[in-house]
Amino acid sequence: MKSAARVFRALADPTRRQILEELKDGQLAAGEIASR
Repeated sequence: MKSAARVFRALADPTRRQILEELKDGQLAAGEIASR
């Protein structure tokens, strides 16, 4: 159950949700993510 709580805590962060949205279509380098 602790891992599920960590996942939900991570998804609560809007920046992390935006990164996941950027990655849904494929891999990006860290610099590409940061520049968006």
